[in-house]
Amino acid sequence: MTSEASVLDHMLQEAERISQHNFLGNFSVRTKSSATDFVTSVDTEIEASLTALLGKNFPEDGIVAEEGGVVERGRRSWVIDPLDGTSNFRRGRPNWSTSVALRDQGDVILAGVTEPLSNRRFLSAKGEGAWVSDVHGLRRISVSSVSNLADATGSTGFSNNLDFRRIQARLMAEASMKVLDIRQYGSAVLDLCHVADGSQDFYFEGGLKDWDLAAGSLIIAEAGGVVWKTEGLTACSTPELMRPLNEVIASLG
Repeated sequence: MTSEASVLDHMLQEAERISQHNFLGNFSVRTKSSATDFVTSVDTEIEASLTALLGKNFPEDGIVAEEGGVVERGRRSWVIDPLDGTSNFRRGRPNWSTSVALRDQGDVILAGVTEPLSNRRFLSAKGEGAWVSDVHGLRRISVSSVSNLADATGSTGFSNNLDFRRIQARLMAEASMKVLDIRQYGSAVLDLCHVADGSQDFYFEGGLKDWDLAAGSLIIAEAGGVVWKTEGLTACSTPELMRPLNEVIASLG
């Protein structure tokens, strides 16, 4: 295990400890960019703990974090989403996670996502595949073999931006007539990971940020999937579904 991977492991442990301790407990909640954009004291506590670990171990590295903004230093930066799925977390619902990625000169080279309620982590290093660690141990993951849109199950999410919501609502209505099923879970990071592990076949959403995508994009790529941006949306899928899904998205332009 490299020193970077060891620190990543420690960061995920810290995120798990803090989030599990506070889940269903008392914590403060406020809004940010809109009435649907929430941040809790748990988000900020996790982020502060993770950035402190990075400051101790890699003080020369930059940090891109959802709540703390961007601190540029050198060629490397750590991209952190301390609590993705905050709306679920604050209401006592599952489907929330912490995401950490290490980027070197623009390329993500190391990624980890923890899903504490499921005791599951998604892990990847560039060129070394994508993996999941859970109660069954550590195993390699790959995207599904589904190649026909009519057989595909996927997910979407709804942006805090109302313009993106209108686009997504139209796309969901159109796509629902051409795919097997569409779900909405409330954590972009986990949606990406679930395409990577083959438990769903595609995902699309508008308004995603750097911290939503960094770790999941590497995990998907190493699992054999594709991520692309089109018509103001980010989408990911198996390679075979990219063209037909993109055609559905483009038809609404």
